[in-house]
Amino acid sequence: MKNSNYLSYCGKLIFAIAIFLIEQFSIPLFAMNKETLSLNYILNSGFRLVLGLVALYLCYRYYTYLLKKDNPRQFNIKRFDTKNIKFIILGFISIFILQIFLNMAISSLGLNSTSANQNVLIEALKNRNFLYGFFIVIFGPIIEELIFRGLFFDLFFKHASKMKNILGVISNGMLFYFIHMGFTVHVSGIIYFVMGMIFATTYIKTKDIRCGMGIHILNNLISYLGMIAK
Repeated sequence: MKNSNYLSYCGKLIFAIAIFLIEQFSIPLFAMNKETLSLNYILNSGFRLVLGLVALYLCYRYYTYLLKKDNPRQFNIKRFDTKNIKFIILGFISIFILQIFLNMAISSLGLNSTSANQNVLIEALKNRNFLYGFFIVIFGPIIEELIFRGLFFDLFFKHASKMKNILGVISNGMLFYFIHMGFTVHVSGIIYFVMGMIFATTYIKTKDIRCGMGIHILNNLISYLGMIAK
């Protein structure tokens, strides 16, 4: 029985890493340069978009399969309602306000509030078509929520307790920081740490991963619009 559980755990961990690699390797898939409109350009864009949607669907199906198999925290069993929408709005506003105050604090210290990760995205957006926007606003947030909230809590904090929830939220924030910042230490990375904790808290409180996805998508949409406006 123990060997079976160990193999199951290893399988989930391998799959979580595989999904993360899919996200990382999908960046070139969506990083199409802007071109003159043509049939080949439309077909190429459409093909890449379909591949991305299929990947999202398969990842989400695997996540729901895990919950049906063993779901002691009772995640994703309730219908999506107005309370979830309120949580999404509250979470988004919290992150938005936090970013404003953090940028003001960093600027007041005479530091650069833009991290290397953000600079890379801004440069990449200059010559990319709409697919890159799809990756930033839709594909990335959904995949990241499935990995860093859905599979993360299924793997490491399957059973609920006050201490496990606190450790889960803090470690999730740290993981989210390192995924976006690597081992680079930059004050702007604080936002990723706090965002990770907000997404994790949302998942625990609402027990619905779609709430975290909603907050993440709204946040990335505003960030994307701000970056293309520069």
